[in-house]
Amino acid sequence: MFVGSDPAIRDLCAKGLPGLHLLRVGHAAAAVERMLVTRPLAIVVDESLHTTDLERVVECARDIRAEVVHSSKRAGSELVTAVQSAVLAAERNRESSSA
Repeated sequence: MFVGSDPAIRDLCAKGLPGLHLLRVGHAAAAVERMLVTRPLAIVVDESLHTTDLERVVECARDIRAEVVHSSKRAGSELVTAVQSAVLAAERNRESSSA
């Protein structure tokens, strides 16, 4: 899931992870609502989220055992690698909690 308004980051995530469906939402309220239903493995957030909104997204991500990646801390292929690692970590977390 991509949460934010930066189309370049959104497109980079989509191209870097072509085998995964990328759900795009513009703000935290929509993200939290959809996360509870879609249960994404990784949530990528950009700098457009305010601190309070980011906290809501992170809290919900913890509840569903998803990983959050802050795009502002990474660029290009480093962001794609971080998202791929987050997806794998979330899969492991969910497997270990169901066992």
